[in-house]
Amino acid sequence: MCILDLAGLGLHLNNFSAFKSRWAMNSERSGGVENMWYSVRRGGVHFVSLNTETDWDGAEESTTGDGHFPFLPAGGFGAPGQYLDWLAADLEKAAADPTVRWIIASGHRPFEDLPTAHMEALAALFLKSGVAIYFCGHGHTYIRYNASAFGAGAVQVMAGAAGSDETVYPPDQLSRAVGPASASLDAPARCREWCAGFDARFGGERSACRFCEGGPLGATPAAQTDILSLGVLDVGFEALSFKLLRAPDGAVIDTVVLAHK
Repeated sequence: MCILDLAGLGLHLNNFSAFKSRWAMNSERSGGVENMWYSVRRGGVHFVSLNTETDWDGAEESTTGDGHFPFLPAGGFGAPGQYLDWLAADLEKAAADPTVRWIIASGHRPFEDLPTAHMEALAALFLKSGVAIYFCGHGHTYIRYNASAFGAGAVQVMAGAAGSDETVYPPDQLSRAVGPASASLDAPARCREWCAGFDARFGGERSACRFCEGGPLGATPAAQTDILSLGVLDVGFEALSFKLLRAPDGAVIDTVVLAHK
């Protein structure tokens, strides 16, 4: 609708205007900028929200918004270098705080969808500060990478299988095999199948799919499924666990358990 009604809606909602104005994030208190990057502390957990879209060299939406329409400019929320300086300082402070048991990061884009230089810089920050897990989206499927991927030392969870017009779900999801190992069974093959389906629906836009194998730093997924699902995160003092639940009946599809180091 924003594109169809450019004058009435599009120009007023460009540059993440709706996101910045409709929710109250912890940006000001954590030294972030608007809602574009911020962190928040809850008990012994430090949550940090990344800006994967703008304000760093090579960011995909630094000059144009989602869809890359030249008439919808975007980006430019902080001074040059401000975001990455903030992120490094925020993670360093959290890592040095003895009351912080876990650092959990989130952002829109996964590591493999970032330019290599930025991905490696981000991975180095994660590894240095001990980020335990990174939640992302962008791809409309579920893909999990182990902590050994990308050099980040953090498990990456793309929790994008909650439903989208980019994913064709089987008419009877309850007939799919389930169990703790079902999602991780031959994950690269499942991932390739999903990418091929994406190509068929969207004219080959992902002909060189970066979500499967042979991608940046040779990362290969540990689990992948297109089953309609949602995740539950349970954070304790000594352990963190994430479970992927099949939406129709709550059956456990994938499980990750991390022990505090």
